[in-house]
Amino acid sequence: MKIKIKVKSISKLKDLLTYEEYDTEAATVEDLIREAVFFNVSEYNKKRDRAALFLLSDEAAAELSAGGKVSFGDIKNKAKVDARIMQDEAVFGFKNGRFKIINQTKKREYKALSDDLGLSENDALIFIKLTLLSGRWF
Repeated sequence: MKIKIKVKSISKLKDLLTYEEYDTEAATVEDLIREAVFFNVSEYNKKRDRAALFLLSDEAAAELSAGGKVSFGDIKNKAKVDARIMQDEAVFGFKNGRFKIINQTKKREYKALSDDLGLSENDALIFIKLTLLSGRWF
């Protein structure tokens, strides 16, 4: 089933938040988290396998990056990520309130890993990362 997941974009040319289509067969929140993490880790590891097309000298890279960060595919960290460890970390994070999952179409927040997703075609989901704040002024 195809759903949409709201993704934060770093580009200033597009909207800050955009929807990406995602194909899932997940039935519970835990299934969705594990499936999404596996997909993203696989994509991350594929990048590690690709060789850079070309590399710039330090002077040329410094000149081009004067206006902002520029990346030309040079990957310094070639280590791959273990999907199972990342899946366990994400599940642990959800259990401990580090992020929330909201079905924007149905106006429903999922609170437990065993919650049934009850997804329909083209439902829109939002993953919200929660940040711990310290030191408040009253």
